[in-house]
Formats: sequence, structure tokens, C-alpha cells
Amino acid sequence: MVLLEQIQKIDPSIFSDQRVVVKGCGDIAIAESAYIAITQKLRPVVKSIMYGEPCSTVPVYKKK
Repeated sequence: MVLLEQIQKIDPSIFSDQRVVVKGCGDIAIAESAYIAITQKLRPVVKSIMYGEPCSTVPVYKKK
């Protein structure tokens, strides 16, 4: 729940017209709800959202 609260505090304007890569690697499991929340928060302002390692990202959203 703390992670979702931190996501809500993000100012999405700092990512305006940027390409964003969200990395979820590490030893700590991240709930799907956190990925959904970050996507919903950033989608209105970013050029694109991708998940994974920089060398093998999976596109999730791309502005037309």
C-alpha cells in the first residue's frame, strides 16, 4: 500500500513528452496494481511507457 501512496505523490508534469521506462527488476515483488497505477498516472503526459530492462523493453503505451 505504501508504494501506491508514493505513486500518487508523483508530479506527472516532470515527465511531460518524455519516453518512460519502468523497471521492475529486483528481489522485491511489485504488485500489478502498482504498474497499473503508474501507467494511469503518467499516460496523459508522456510520449510512451515501456516496462522491463532497457535492452528488452515491452511497450505499453505510445502517444499517437
